Amino acid sequence: APLLAAVLAAAAACPGAAALRFGPALPSDMGAIRRGVATNRMNPLFIEHANFVTACDEATGAVVGAAQLRPLGSGADQAYELASVFVDPARQGQGIGSALVRHCVRERAPGPDARIFLLTLRVRSPFYERLGFAEVRDAQELPAGLSVELALGQVVSRLSGYPGGIVAMVARAADVPEPSEAADGGAAAGGSPSASLRRSPPPRAPLTMAGRRNPSLAASDQAGAKIFAAALVLIAWLFTLPPDVRRTHLCFTDDPAWVARYECKTPREWVARIGEHYRTCGGPGSPCVQLNLEIDPQTKEFNARVLQAVRGGGKAGE
Repeated sequence: APLLAAVLAAAAACPGAAALRFGPALPSDMGAIRRGVATNRMNPLFIEHANFVTACDEATGAVVGAAQLRPLGSGADQAYELASVFVDPARQGQGIGSALVRHCVRERAPGPDARIFLLTLRVRSPFYERLGFAEVRDAQELPAGLSVELALGQVVSRLSGYPGGIVAMVARAADVPEPSEAADGGAAAGGSPSASLRRSPPPRAPLTMAGRRNPSLAASDQAGAKIFAAALVLIAWLFTLPPDVRRTHLCFTDDPAWVARYECKTPREWVARIGEHYRTCGGPGSPCVQLNLEIDPQTKEFNARVLQAVRGGGKAGE
């Protein structure tokens, strides 16, 4: 009887969808996570299984979504970044994205006062606002590394034609709703709720790093400015290359199946193509410097899908 009741509860909570299990990522999940990050054009750096939480199909074991909470800084300036949040397109619109964020905070945040930052497209910010995040108005409040990433993201997003660019958001762990049976599909979410991080949520107050800056902050800012300048030079140089070279999708594996599926080239092949361009350019119709700022058709199509999802209810990440 208890087993039958659990099955009926799962079916009622998540009709028409396979049961899901939320939990810490396993090393064996990393292939699916990397594919999800690449497919969704997310930052491929800082991908470590110890920081991830996954949503897996209980019937097949397949990863249908993931999110990570990675540490930033240390000591008094310790903070965390919520990143790499994605859901299989076939399972979007079922609340899995929201559940992943809640489970990720519950599993990975060390306590209710942990500061959690994220960077996202402005058109997707309503999704995170519903989960307790608020926009950071002053970049000075961001951890040094994240402020550089925000500046670079702004440049890239505008060159790529993303509407509204990138925004930074922040919340305390206490601001993010707890995973719950009602919110996450009950038995479909898998497992019983753990003890709450926040038995008595403190009143929400503006987050600030004033008075918490360590002595190395000035040096970090200078280093960040140099990295930002170098990145701008790199971006400007990329736009002098022929469009087919600049738009090359890079893959960091020689696996033929991966290369064929994502139509990508290895870094070595890409560098060889750049060398070929400079060896053969300079003739009629083949200038060495080609300033072409057009957005490629795939990016335009991707942007259109994002806008359509947002206008349809703001559930692009769910």
